[in-house]
Amino acid sequence: MALERRRVADLLLAGVDATGWKQAIAHLDHHRVSNSVTIDKRIRDDLTTVALSGRLDSMTASEVEQRLLARAMVASVNLVLDLSGLDYISSAELRVILMVAKQTKAAQGQFILCGMNQQIRMIFEISGFLTILRVVERCADALTSAASA
Repeated sequence: MALERRRVADLLLAGVDATGWKQAIAHLDHHRVSNSVTIDKRIRDDLTTVALSGRLDSMTASEVEQRLLARAMVASVNLVLDLSGLDYISSAELRVILMVAKQTKAAQGQFILCGMNQQIRMIFEISGFLTILRVVERCADALTSAASA
């Protein structure tokens, strides 16, 4: 039930009205990679929003990489990665995020991270990723920025 409320909230933030919900929900992809991580992906025109939740570790790196790179390789696609549900991220997943960011840029798209909690933000800061990746505090701002590009 909470996931459905989150999806509806995401749709409202993205500007989808009540009549467009059924169409927009058709473009939602909810995938549990393992017991530790879930990927929710929403595609709307040239904007893809991916919400990662749980623990991203070396056990999930390969599948998360495959799913994110598949969308990042599409020309001119803007990718917003919502990390608000993330509890932990390993160095293997940091590498995946960097690869996806590079691939998105190579395909002439934008890559934006949003919704980091304090612990995740500290990991990105220590790794130096905050200086090389675009990070926005609020996901609503990231969606607005990516959609207007």
